[in-house]
This record gives sequence, structure tokens and C-alpha cells, in this order.
Amino acid sequence: CTHVSSLNHSVCTHVSSLNHSVCLHVSSLNHSVCTHVSSLNHSVCTHVSSLNHSVCTHVSSLNHSVCLHVSSLNHSVCMHVSSLNHSVCMHVSSLNHSVCLHVSSLNHSVCTHVSSLNHSVCLHVSSLNHSVCLHVSSLNHSVCTHVSSLNHSVCTHVSSLNHSVCTHVSSPNHSVCTHVSSLNQYARMCHH
Repeated sequence: CTHVSSLNHSVCTHVSSLNHSVCLHVSSLNHSVCTHVSSLNHSVCTHVSSLNHSVCTHVSSLNHSVCLHVSSLNHSVCMHVSSLNHSVCMHVSSLNHSVCLHVSSLNHSVCTHVSSLNHSVCLHVSSLNHSVCLHVSSLNHSVCTHVSSLNHSVCTHVSSLNHSVCTHVSSPNHSVCTHVSSLNQYARMCHH
């Protein structure tokens, strides 16, 4: 430990055998920086008290998680990846925005949600039928694309405008179908 009394500055460094910690404190500015690394769960924490800012990063052995928090702005960013289902989640609490990405072993899905704007984007791909779905709930717009193993079809739908576009290609006869329901227009082209 080293102390300089005129400037009211102190520097303290500690290293132990079980948990390695390094701590630096400057009392005049009321700033403190602390870094801690333990043997079981590796964590790094940095705190600046005058600005009321804290940054914490944590990685555990069972479930890998990274968390970043800034308390003065009330912002938090959290990323989690588990062994069973891989998920990445980021949250910003002051703006009430959340982004979540999930990929499971059975059905691969990617989901992004922003709660304050009430916008959600979801992409799903399953093993039996490959489907891609995009949804924006505040505008009530949805876009869905589906491709199956038996008959290849691509469908796009926008619900607020009541517009739908569907393209279908089958093995006997190739057909392309486009429908716009609000204008009540229908066009189809078939090739035999």
C-alpha cells in the first residue's frame, strides 16, 4: 500500500493465492477501480463512484454469461450462452429495449425484440419445413417465407395493408401466383 497525503491519493494492490484482486483507489476524485479474478468463476469488475458508473463482466464455468452495467444511465447489457440452448440476450433498461437471439438444437430460431417500440423480428428454421418469418407488431406487418420439402412455396404477407404475395412451384407444373387482396387483383402464370 502506498499513500500520498498531500494529494490525498492512495494506491493499494493486493494479490492472494485463492482469489487475485487488484484495487486502485483515488480518494480526492472519489474514483475507485477494482479488478477481481477468482478460480471458480472469472469476474472482472470496474467501478467509478463519482460518476456512479460500474462495469461488471462475469464468466462462469456452467453457463457463460457476460454482463455490463452502467448504473447512472440505468443501462445494462447482458449476454448469456448456455450449454443446452444457445442464447444471446442484450437488454438496455432505461430505453426499455431488449434484443434476444436464441438458437436451440431442435429448431433453429433467431428472435429479436425491441419492447419500447413493440417491434419484433423472428426468424425460424426447422428441420422438417424451412420457414422464415419476419414480424413487426407495431406496424402490424408480417412477412413469412416458407419452403417445404414436397412443394416449394414462397409466401409473403403484409397484414396491415392486407397484401399477400404467394409464389408456388410444384413438380408437375410450375406455377407462379401473385395476389393483392386490397385491390382485388389476381394474376397467375402456369407452365406445363
